[in-house]
Amino acid sequence: MYEFNARHILDALTTTLKEPRELQLILDGGSPNDVPGPPQTTVSKLAARETLANSLQGRFQCVWAPVRDDHMTTNSFFPSAYHTKVSVRDGNSFWLSSGNWKDSGQPSIDPIKGPLPAGFSKSAFESKYNREWHVMSAQSGTRVKRLRRFIIHDITQAKPLQLPAPPLSPTETMRRTCLFQ
Repeated sequence: MYEFNARHILDALTTTLKEPRELQLILDGGSPNDVPGPPQTTVSKLAARETLANSLQGRFQCVWAPVRDDHMTTNSFFPSAYHTKVSVRDGNSFWLSSGNWKDSGQPSIDPIKGPLPAGFSKSAFESKYNREWHVMSAQSGTRVKRLRRFIIHDITQAKPLQLPAPPLSPTETMRRTCLFQ
């Protein structure tokens, strides 16, 4: 996934991925600490990874895509970005999009079906959110298997190239310990 910062998508993943379901994810590192919007609607990639790792308790694998500009891996395959925007669910359906798992591309409200919040402004909504196109297909078969193979291939190739995580400061260690107990 190129971008992942929508808190409501993170919440949906932690809610729906119950045992025995697993999640394998490859992310473009970009700016992993950036939180591009208000904390009630967005989250950093690092926080998303940590939340999923804690929630899925060993059923989560996430690697950084080997992108030259990100400096998250020891080598790179991609010169400037990992623009893949696809997910496969349970081997029988897929989601393919022009957008990402970010707040501006995946709004938490449906402007067509609603419910719409009080004071909803169509023009404000259109200026804040992108017009992404999504294809969701609930079919097993060659297409789903091929997309899954591509994702697994990218993860397998990226896994040995991961840089070790930098050590946490004592303050950050204490903060994270208190958050997850």
